[in-house]
Amino acid sequence: MRKIKIILLFIFIVSLFFGFSNTYATTNFNVPRKAMKIYDKLDLNSIVQSDNNSYTFTTSNPDVVSITENVAVANKFGQATITVSDENSTDTISISSGYYVGIDVSVWNGDVDWPRVKAQGIDFAMIRSSYGWYDEYDAAAGKEYNFQYDKKLQRNVKGAIDNDIQFGIYHYSYADTIAEAEMEAEYVISAINSLGDEYINKMSLPVTYDVEHVTTLSKKELTDIVVTFCTKITEAGYKPMIYANTDFFLNKLELSRLTTMLYDLWYAWPTYSPNFNNKMAIRGTDVVPIMWQYSWEGDIAGAQTSGGELDMDVLYMKDRVKVEVYNLDTLIDFYGVNKGEALDIELPQLEKEGYVFEGYLDQEDNLVDSSTIYNEDTRLDAKFSKIKITSIIPVNTQLEIDSVYTKYISFDILPKEASLVDETISYEVADKTILDVEANTGKILPRKDGKTTVTCVLDSDNSIKATVLVNVHLGYVKGDLDRNNLVDANDASIALEIFKSESQTQEDLKYGDMDDNGIIDANDASLILEVYKINK
Repeated sequence: MRKIKIILLFIFIVSLFFGFSNTYATTNFNVPRKAMKIYDKLDLNSIVQSDNNSYTFTTSNPDVVSITENVAVANKFGQATITVSDENSTDTISISSGYYVGIDVSVWNGDVDWPRVKAQGIDFAMIRSSYGWYDEYDAAAGKEYNFQYDKKLQRNVKGAIDNDIQFGIYHYSYADTIAEAEMEAEYVISAINSLGDEYINKMSLPVTYDVEHVTTLSKKELTDIVVTFCTKITEAGYKPMIYANTDFFLNKLELSRLTTMLYDLWYAWPTYSPNFNNKMAIRGTDVVPIMWQYSWEGDIAGAQTSGGELDMDVLYMKDRVKVEVYNLDTLIDFYGVNKGEALDIELPQLEKEGYVFEGYLDQEDNLVDSSTIYNEDTRLDAKFSKIKITSIIPVNTQLEIDSVYTKYISFDILPKEASLVDETISYEVADKTILDVEANTGKILPRKDGKTTVTCVLDSDNSIKATVLVNVHLGYVKGDLDRNNLVDANDASIALEIFKSESQTQEDLKYGDMDDNGIIDANDASLILEVYKINK
């Protein structure tokens, strides 16, 4: 009896365990933060881990990031929080639309746990390479050339690369003369070279001059030093950038001179309540840097200093324009592209029976291709042309026409040396009591059972032609509205009466809709009379 009780207790405990497991099944995002380019799309299912089959998404800011059928679309610059919910749990992810979130690190951040940093949604890192310069005094003192390289440079660069985090480097400046600026440029270039080509070739962000130490020079003198450094960096094949705070940019540097020279700027302006829905301009100006250091107290675990500090940054993406793709007036899809660049995706290839898809036209009716540059929002419209052939169709080519399928003469006749050239075609029908062909479209209009030939003639050269045999098997006579197996004047009168009454049955349409346009009208009465005259 005791054994039975123990077994029952064990079964009860197991059932409770599995019951609670089901009750507390959860749905989570696999990262807490993600960057999106404006106009890009994100399948939210691809970043969810769930024990449930049913969950829903909501967005805190649909103007910035909207959600349709579990696909998020970045509509404009800003920040939005997306929540995923199931019956037991909720989780959130922060979406940065139009900007990346990153950190800057040096030896003071210790051994950064780069996999952990990546898992927290960090997109980029600015890594200190070095500070100061090396001169004859250092050599005389017996110092190694690399004694002012950052001690964690190699480790941090490897960690960023191994975890697919884009990176740039920065050099802390002490220079107060042109000569010292030149030496600092040479020193940082040597620090970069120490990384080796494998790492250097993966550096995608600028080489930055950290200007915050020298305070005794005039604006022009300090700006000359900065320009000297940046010039040397450019000559070495790298993109330079300048880091400074508000005081330096406004009071110690010639900001307008730097912007005129198109140097990238990294602005230090930490705030307790950063606004990510607008780009941060340098205080008191309309100058927007490409990078903004918004905090010195970041909470990214695995990268903080021993004092719990961490610099957090925003990198603004390039301005984007929207390219919408239409087929007639139906929107097929849309894409985002960096302003002033070409699309990096292949546009959809379309099909239309009887036509060749040629590509897409812009608003100026120019055919676009993979090299087309987009500087503004653009609508593209699909362009089709009739199918052209390069050989004559033999007379025994046969089209089968029945009561439920109306065929088009969907080929045009061209000489072999011609290809997709706009030409007009005329159609000559041997027996119009059996069928006719709509002049503008090549659409066959069957009238009764039988066989006849249709000759397609190139209008610009009537020696170029082809003939096709058409076999019609409707099972009834088109135009025979009084059902007497003849098409005559009485049928034309009936067609007019039906037209005037505005009451048409499917049976009426079957017999009386001669031009196959879905209604019986005066044109059908005229066509019935035409058949009657041919029969006579």
